[in-house]
Amino acid sequence: MNKDVGVLKKEGFPNQPKQLTFDLVQIDNETVAYEYAVLVTNLEDEIITLSQHIVIEVTVKIILMN
Repeated sequence: MNKDVGVLKKEGFPNQPKQLTFDLVQIDNETVAYEYAVLVTNLEDEIITLSQHIVIEVTVKIILMN
């Protein structure tokens, strides 16, 4: 059975700013995938700040898995 997932990664040329991409892919049952959820009850910063931290963490974990 295949599952549809989204993959976040940073791509670009060496010595250039990286572009964050979001790709939709299908994985099979042999592939290990992780799911993250966040509950925010009080936030002094803008919500975009939280999403930036999550994107960085997920990107690092994806790179480490490869």
